[in-house]
Amino acid sequence: MSDVDSTKPCRKCRNPIRPSPRQIRKKDFLCGTCRVEYDRKRREKASVIKQGDKCAECDLEAVKWLGYYRYCAVHYRKLRVRAAARQDGKTVPSVAVVDQLFADVLANGMVCECCKRVMGWLRVDAGNCTASLQHDHGGGYRIICLACNKRHASYAGDSFYSLKPGHKQCHACKVVKPLSDFHNSSRGWLGKTQRCRSCTKIVNARRSIKSGSH
Repeated sequence: MSDVDSTKPCRKCRNPIRPSPRQIRKKDFLCGTCRVEYDRKRREKASVIKQGDKCAECDLEAVKWLGYYRYCAVHYRKLRVRAAARQDGKTVPSVAVVDQLFADVLANGMVCECCKRVMGWLRVDAGNCTASLQHDHGGGYRIICLACNKRHASYAGDSFYSLKPGHKQCHACKVVKPLSDFHNSSRGWLGKTQRCRSCTKIVNARRSIKSGSH
């Protein structure tokens, strides 16, 4: 058989292709580009959660996909915190431990023990208030909001939990100071800037010297 006889037109773009034995057997003639687009659309269609779809773990309505299964917001968050720990190379707590951690938080009204804000289950709804798994330096676990989880990393050890009310740590000098030592900022944590007044003054002086030298 010649090369011309062994080609078939792609059923989407009609460009000539040389089908594999599997394509000939299934009579599914798609070129590589059309195959990629076809698979993408099929995955998008399969990933759509329809109204009334149930969670794989309970009878609540499913809201998110994880792997090959649909889950409600609660079970999705429980599985997601374990998956995130595995991806980050951290110790992965057992399912029983995670269930107990979230049970304790639910009993407290889903309030973050650090910032006292109400946490949510989904990042798209709660943003930085999404419940997250914190690995303490002492070896324990706790559920706190995503924002406090990130701040914990900038403090030495677990000193973030012993932070006095009305105080925060300067990101420049790493010293815990009263909020009065920081400038006001609508976008900053607790309504204050990241750097204290002293460090801000030093940074501004360096910028003035640098701009004046040009």
